[in-house]
Order: sequence, then C-alpha cells, then structure tokens
Amino acid sequence: MALRMLARETGIDMRRIDEARDLSDQEIEVLDAVRTSLSTEVPLWVRVPGKSPTPLEAAAWVRKEVLARKARVLVIDYLGLLDVTGAAGKGGTRAQEIGVATKALKAAALDTGATILLLAQINRQSEGRDGQIPRLSDLRDSGDIEQDADGVWLLHYPYRVDQSKPKDLIEVIIGKNRGGQAGETLRLRWHGPTVKFSD
Repeated sequence: MALRMLARETGIDMRRIDEARDLSDQEIEVLDAVRTSLSTEVPLWVRVPGKSPTPLEAAAWVRKEVLARKARVLVIDYLGLLDVTGAAGKGGTRAQEIGVATKALKAAALDTGATILLLAQINRQSEGRDGQIPRLSDLRDSGDIEQDADGVWLLHYPYRVDQSKPKDLIEVIIGKNRGGQAGETLRLRWHGPTVKFSD
C-alpha cells in the first residue's frame, strides 16, 4: 500500500521505488518528502487477520475502527475471504451465507455512519457475452450483494477484449446507485507503473 501511494503521489514507477533502481538524487529527495508527508497526513491503517473473519467478526471490526480511530471509510478486500461457513444455519446455501455477511456489514455501516467498500468478484458469465461487459447479475454467489449495497461499481477493461481499444482505458459501470442515477459509465485512464487512475 505504501509503495502504491508513493508511486501515485510522485509519478515514479512503483517497481523502480521497490527495487531502489536508478533513482536520481532528486527523485530520492521527492520520495523522502512525500513519505514524510503521507506518514503524518494520511490516516491509513491496514489489518491482515490471522484467519478469515466471520461476518459478525468483520462487522465488529468495523464498529471498533469507527469508535477507536474515527474511521470514515473501511475497505474489505474481499467478500470471498470472509468465513461464511454455517452463517445461515444448518442446511443454508452459499447464497444465504453470503447474504448473512452483506446484511451484517450493511447493519454496521448504518449503525456507525461509516462507508464500507466491500470488494467482490464476478462470475464468468460476462466472458460469453459480446464485449464481455459485466452486469449486476454477474456478481458471484448471491443476489444479496446487489440487494444490500447502496451502490455497485463494475470495472471493465476493454483492451482485454479488443486490442484496438486504448490500453490505458478502464470503464467504471455504475450498476446500482441508491442515491442517484445508475447505468452511467465513467471512463478513466489507468497508469499501471504509478498505480494511478485519472480523468
């Protein structure tokens, strides 16, 4: 995360920073200044649990971070890594278990007023369609993901399907937007070496 932030803020290729390769004195000065600035100005905490948390443990973590650190945005990477086994009771399906997770996290967001970004995978159905553009119905494992979310953003990389498209184009499809208009597509430029999105 730190490397990505340094690359994004300085415009220096992340691999060069990581390997400390061919960095000029001026680049080292810039990196040091940005590192100092980020360490004091960007309140970012990363937690890597020793085991996959259950939905209730993930929701408790959200509440704890909001209370202890006044966190406003929490990112869970990703839904498939939560331990949902048995969450829906004996005989519960995978879809029901995922639904327990999304409902627990939705309740935590409503209780605390924090924003939760819950990353999720899509299934492979889109690969059989012309253009391979993802849809809400492609969300993997459960319709509860769509139902419980206030917003769903689907990422699409057109170049992977059609090499005549710009290699740096990423499309963000607004699949759901409870507070506004859905169906729009934002077109962003992606610069891989500095891990940066721009207009």
